[in-house]
Formats: sequence, C-alpha cells, structure tokens
Amino acid sequence: MTDSAERRAEPRTPSEEVAHVVIAHGEDPNRAPTRIEARLVDRSRSGCCIALERLKLDSLHLLDCLEDPAVYRITVTLPNPRKAEPARSARVVWINRVFEGPGPAFRVGLTLGKPA
Repeated sequence: MTDSAERRAEPRTPSEEVAHVVIAHGEDPNRAPTRIEARLVDRSRSGCCIALERLKLDSLHLLDCLEDPAVYRITVTLPNPRKAEPARSARVVWINRVFEGPGPAFRVGLTLGKPA
C-alpha cells in the first residue's frame, strides 16, 4: 500500500504484545464483565487493532458491541514498557476476518477514548 492510499489519520505502531479488554453489559449491571486477553496487532494515539481466535466470548458476541455500542462499556489496557498505562474507554468500530496466514482469525478495530 502506498502512502497516498493510507486512510488512517494517525500512524500505527506494530505490536505483538497483549492487550487486556473488559466488556461490561450496561443494561445488566448484575452480569459479570467479560475479560479477555488479546494480541495487540498495532496501535495509535486514538485506536488499536487486536487479534482474536473467535468473536463469541462466553455469552457475549463482539458483533453486538459493533451493532449496539451504547449498550456495552469497553475498557482496554494497552502494554507500555516505559510506564504503567491506565485503562481507556473503547468502542468497536470494525471487525474483519483474516482468511490467510497464521495467527488469530479475526481482527477488531477499537477507537480509544479517555482513561476509564
């Protein structure tokens, strides 16, 4: 891909580390949040891409977070070797299936908000 074809507003930094994701169901406060560890593919100041083997996590499906984002409260803690990084609010903005190559089959794009 050429630089002129790049549509991202900010440069991304590749990664192979682990991101910690917590998804709470806003309409059911008694339901335990879903906690996952995902491989961080890349990150920028305002977003990141994570890799997952499946989209159905316990009783939650990530497509629900994409289709109805107001119902789910997502926080993400990204690795930072220089300092402790606080959890940040996040929202699922896209999901893609990877058909070739090794590694997890799904990529999930998250936009990052303020620290949670």
